[in-house]
Amino acid sequence: MARFSNSDEFEAWLPGKSANSIAVITLRLALRLVPLLSGAAQPAAERRPHAPSYILPVMRANAFAFAAAHYPAKATEIRAGNVGNAEYAAVKTPRLPAIAAFSALFAADAAIGSNGANDRANSAYAGVYAGRAARATDRVDGLLKAEFWRQLSDDTTALDQGAAPATLAGTALWNGDIPAGVTDLWGELAGQLGGFGQDWTVWINWFEARLAGRTTAALEADQAEMIDIRLATRNGSWWQRDPGVVNGDIRDWIDEARGQ
Repeated sequence: MARFSNSDEFEAWLPGKSANSIAVITLRLALRLVPLLSGAAQPAAERRPHAPSYILPVMRANAFAFAAAHYPAKATEIRAGNVGNAEYAAVKTPRLPAIAAFSALFAADAAIGSNGANDRANSAYAGVYAGRAARATDRVDGLLKAEFWRQLSDDTTALDQGAAPATLAGTALWNGDIPAGVTDLWGELAGQLGGFGQDWTVWINWFEARLAGRTTAALEADQAEMIDIRLATRNGSWWQRDPGVVNGDIRDWIDEARGQ
């Protein structure tokens, strides 16, 4: 059973693992860092809410990585929605959640490229980005870092014991209770997002579905898959609109799926 406390130990686990396994581990690492987008997670001298234009690319990258990991049969369709390096550069002040989210995206791209095979080139490519996300986790302060590494260790153990990567992608994000520090940060971030207006509730609900291991927007599985695939396959110009317009479209998709 693998137990990690830092990125060096984790990176020693990577050789020989499939790109799909590496991608789902990187995704779950990135998702656990999302609450650190809260202003309270920043150094005191820099403490302020991130702008919507910063947060949306981070959520987009995580949504792409989630769809790629959870729906491997849709790999060809999903790959068309890859974000790419240019849009990563558009995140002006990348902090840990952004580094991890875009690492998860590129690891997912490698997994799609492997087409389910355990080929060394794509596994190595995914491993590079998994390592970047892991080094972001090394920079988390205090007790949360140890908890993040414990959770990542549980994920790798599940894979080593035969769990399917696609199944792991859809399970609850935390094994056991969510740490109080994470709950506090997420509560603050959710409040910040709600305060923006602009239909940010769609992303609050999306992330809480990942926390709980539920389908997106609590939809039936086939409807949730449709939403997840649509999120993963929108092109750059669609995402580069005002966040309120993007989020409004997502809200409309969800309402349509619910028959509203």
